[in-house]
Amino acid sequence: MPRLRQPVVHHAVLLALAGLACVAVPESAAVNYVPNPGFETCTASPASWAAVATELVGCDAAMPGAGSYSMAVQNDGSATLVRAQSDCVVISGGTSIPTFRFSYRTASSAVVQATFTANAYTANDCTGNNGVVSAGVGASFVTPIATDGVWHTPPTVSALVDGATHSIRFFATFQLNSATDATVYFDDFEFSSAAGTTTSTSTSTSTTGAAVTSTTGSATTSTTSATATSSTSAPPTTLPVSFSGTGPAASDCYVTFQGFAADAQGRADCTDGASCDADGAANGSCTFAVRVCVAQPLAGCTAATVTSLKATPAIALPPVPAAAPACGATTQIVVPLKRNGRRPGLKRLAFTAKSDGKPKRERDVIKLRCLPPA
Repeated sequence: MPRLRQPVVHHAVLLALAGLACVAVPESAAVNYVPNPGFETCTASPASWAAVATELVGCDAAMPGAGSYSMAVQNDGSATLVRAQSDCVVISGGTSIPTFRFSYRTASSAVVQATFTANAYTANDCTGNNGVVSAGVGASFVTPIATDGVWHTPPTVSALVDGATHSIRFFATFQLNSATDATVYFDDFEFSSAAGTTTSTSTSTSTTGAAVTSTTGSATTSTTSATATSSTSAPPTTLPVSFSGTGPAASDCYVTFQGFAADAQGRADCTDGASCDADGAANGSCTFAVRVCVAQPLAGCTAATVTSLKATPAIALPPVPAAAPACGATTQIVVPLKRNGRRPGLKRLAFTAKSDGKPKRERDVIKLRCLPPA
């Protein structure tokens, strides 16, 4: 498998980076919350970005979208879903994001999707349930992805960070129609607020052989804060699927679910007081933490645009229409035991998603069952 190009970092570049250690963003300036958005801080790998699993993530200087480098994300041939993740970024709730975009290029015809997503968390270290639906921008399936080897920029979208959100992690993702070698190049990420004063504190560490270069910067008082940390332990929330549904495989990606494991018939069992019980107590009921997602990448399923989504009974849903992966807020569903806690309790949920692709509809039924303690 070809290896990613190893760039040469000149002294002039290192001096320029040192000069950026302390940056005060003026009042009314837009704030781009993406750490190292143009990948200009690069040695063997781009600062503030890392592989999620077995991907190869490196810098490429052969044909950047802008500046000197782009980020090359390469599949090792073992998966159809390939991701790179950023450091965790602290962000204030209530921030309006009118500019959400990126650029990509690939010459791999097996690539069927390329996206840039922002996953939100209630804690300030990218842990805790999402405070806002995960948002994404990208090109996939019938919103055609170009594989002509030149740079493309999908249409810009907007997002709103709600009051419960205190941190965000970004993901660059591509999906393949088969497990094969492929590389997608990403550049010019932007997740920008309209205006505001900011303080930025960032730490980036890069390694080439045994040498380590670290840069740390800090600015002064602000009304909005953006802090990059080096934590990469929190899992991405737009991508993992706990349960793909009970419908046909060709439409399973229209609506998927997180937070529980279910069998092929859609039944999820939880014992009162067990780790799957979100209330953490043996109190006569089980609390299931359920998150509904749309347009998630799944092998063998072409999501196209999910045009509508309904749930019975009503729970939090992601906004539609959606052509890129998105998730609704986590809903806690309480399922009480029966007969004074001696018999299992059951709650049934039904979902119908429609798409402008084929098939036109996906219908899923979930049965959440609470079991009494042994």
